[in-house]
Amino acid sequence: MPKQISVWLSRHLQVLFDTLGRLWKTPLTSAMTILVLAIAMTLPMVLYKIVDSLESVTANWIDNPRISVFLESGTDAEIPDPIEFGQKLLQNPKIEDVQYISPEQGLEEFSNLDGFTEAIEALPSNPLPPLLIVVPATGRDNAATITLADELEIMQGVDTAVYDQQWLNRLAAIVDLIRRGVIVLACLMGIGIVLVISDTVRLGIINRAAEIEIIDQVGGTHAFIRRPFLYAGALHCFFGALFAWGVTNMTLYLLAGPVSRLTLLYESDFMIGWISPGIALAVTMVAVSLGLLASRFTVDRHLRGLKPG
Repeated sequence: MPKQISVWLSRHLQVLFDTLGRLWKTPLTSAMTILVLAIAMTLPMVLYKIVDSLESVTANWIDNPRISVFLESGTDAEIPDPIEFGQKLLQNPKIEDVQYISPEQGLEEFSNLDGFTEAIEALPSNPLPPLLIVVPATGRDNAATITLADELEIMQGVDTAVYDQQWLNRLAAIVDLIRRGVIVLACLMGIGIVLVISDTVRLGIINRAAEIEIIDQVGGTHAFIRRPFLYAGALHCFFGALFAWGVTNMTLYLLAGPVSRLTLLYESDFMIGWISPGIALAVTMVAVSLGLLASRFTVDRHLRGLKPG
């Protein structure tokens, strides 16, 4: 290793361990600052993971729309056989798949839902018609899917074709609103991190004002004076991000039980996953970068006020 690189590395390691020692000597103050930073990072991370889990569930609904085709029921000879009718629909290039749900299957699904058992038992006969779930080959093309639904509805033997796009649009709008809210909240929390680090570094400068002035008078460079404060800001954010990762996963773990019970009642597969190491690394890098920028700005502002040595 070249001598210049060795000297540069040894100086930075010396400042790093010195800064860690100063944090260790003031455990209460350091812990409170790290805790504030962790709280500022935890809330956006929790909301981000909830939105990410929602998008993973709703993406399948939005990307794979369904058309519910209710067939006419009765004993009329002109009423087509549901299975044969479904096979006929599959010949349409606009249709990707067709699933048949018989009246008996539909009634059984309703009977498995809470609150419907007694009402179904009171019915004299099965009122449900044959149902075909049509998967369009148009994907997210709403106009083409609506056109296909209109074509299906006028076919002989079809009572009605339902493509409820309105609730999908509402769901997508709600998810988008929450996602934008998370972005705004993350930006506000980023500003909060900058303010916390600036205040912490400013207090450190006040406590070491005499030391800084002496170093400046004996010819110490601004880079030498600035270095420990940069490490202090970066280390506070680094430990804050690590703590936030743990708190976020703990929060998601506590929410997992109630969410699982709720989704079970609605027969959904919605689950909240963990914060991945990749996301945690990205948050840590952003937090450390904000800490460095806040420390640099605060220290430079103080250095500009020093008298020339």
